[in-house]
Amino acid sequence: MASDIHTIDIGPVQFQHTNTPVKAQHAASTRLAGRARLVIYRAKAQPQMRTAAAMWSQVRVLRRALLLTSLLTVSGLHVSGQRVAVGWRAGRLLTLTLAAVVSGCALASTVTARPASMMMYCLTMGALLYHSLAVLVHLLLHRRRLHGLLRRAELLLKATALCQQPADFGPFLRQTALLTAAAVLPTVLWWARYLYFDEVLHPTVHTQPLLPALLPTALKQLPGSGVVFGLQLVYLNMSAGLVALFDALLVGLMDVTAVLLIRLERYAAELGRADGDGGGIRSAGEPNGVLPEPEDDAAGTVIHVRQQSGEPPAPTKRGPFVLASAERSLPTAYTRAESAPAPLQRAADPESRLRLLSATLSEVTQLAEDSADLCSLPTLSLHTAATTGLLAGIYCFIQLVHIFFSTAAQVSESVMFLLFLASFAVRLVAIGAAGSRLSGQQQRLRARLSAVRWSPPAPPAVHSELHLLLEQTRQQLVFHGWGLFSTQKETIVSLLGFVLTYVVILVQMNVS
Repeated sequence: MASDIHTIDIGPVQFQHTNTPVKAQHAASTRLAGRARLVIYRAKAQPQMRTAAAMWSQVRVLRRALLLTSLLTVSGLHVSGQRVAVGWRAGRLLTLTLAAVVSGCALASTVTARPASMMMYCLTMGALLYHSLAVLVHLLLHRRRLHGLLRRAELLLKATALCQQPADFGPFLRQTALLTAAAVLPTVLWWARYLYFDEVLHPTVHTQPLLPALLPTALKQLPGSGVVFGLQLVYLNMSAGLVALFDALLVGLMDVTAVLLIRLERYAAELGRADGDGGGIRSAGEPNGVLPEPEDDAAGTVIHVRQQSGEPPAPTKRGPFVLASAERSLPTAYTRAESAPAPLQRAADPESRLRLLSATLSEVTQLAEDSADLCSLPTLSLHTAATTGLLAGIYCFIQLVHIFFSTAAQVSESVMFLLFLASFAVRLVAIGAAGSRLSGQQQRLRARLSAVRWSPPAPPAVHSELHLLLEQTRQQLVFHGWGLFSTQKETIVSLLGFVLTYVVILVQMNVS
């Protein structure tokens, strides 16, 4: 393969940089006036094979979702640093003010609504607003913590890249698409229906707010209703984005833990092999292996100068390169890489492989615990809002079904309302499925480790290490809602069963 030759100026000296791709690192060396030896190391290996799965890992998708939601809500959620620009802080204040006003008006409308069916209707629509406000406040308070979890997940994905397969990210991408559609589609159809029937067909008559809200009389008439509609439309879109973001975060953090456990299971499948050749494990770049595309474009080339005489030069930065002496620590940009977990190795003795597996599993377990703790309170809010929306919405629909289907506008409203209710159930099912996948994968990893047999027999130290590893897998990795319930299919099935029983009782009472 042809090399790319670049001439780089460092002070009065010029040298040539040969950018030749190799499997592990990019290196080039030259002599500077016989006094120093310059070695250039690429900070990251260039990908040799790229697929859609490698390009759209959980971390990459979640970062893109944070960026889009940050732009939608003008909140700066995508900023990972300690300091946030003044513009983002001002936008965050405006968004929080708008959220508080809209949620307060919706709550006042719910409390003062008459009859009971209208109160249930306001409660159903308000559930989305209250949950989105809780998500926004929580993510703003824990923004840096969230970005830290994403960085740790990225490092673990790279450390386990030896056991990666292209299909690892497929379930997450499908679930994310489903959750996004469930959160965004009903919202878009809702305000589109409102625009068509209330603003296009009847633009001069009294209009109701897009969302339930207790408003002064002046704002209920034109042109005040247009201002109310505009503000509610803006916040409704923000709410849909925040709901979709947290659903994706919750599923993504659960799924990235499950994917890491899947890779550890593949690695554990080769523990009993005497030759340690990796068997079904393929290195990145082989037919079934994929090397992830680098996430951080800011990383460039680290240049170490080994002085043969004299004091080492002070670190300097020129363009995309970082100049540092070999005796000094790397710049701050590379501190995270130094603390990265040790990558899984293909050829190692059994005891070393077990230690690598144990250390990586400890990192994965800690990542899962921290992620579950971060998502705990919003998960409780999500399930509370979804359950409240389903119960109140179904009651409202059954009581007002004869009114909803009297005109074309009310038929469309009833269909949109049912779609809105269905989105609650779809989101709960998708999140429960992700939690059950994580739990099931942990059980499969333990079963795989329990089935390891050494040929020839391993020394006692290896068996002791394996026993400690098995004990480590006993710790259940479960995402929960503030310790009250776990996000698994069993919980969702019980919840939906309760809702179905509630529907049957309401129908029987209405018929009688």
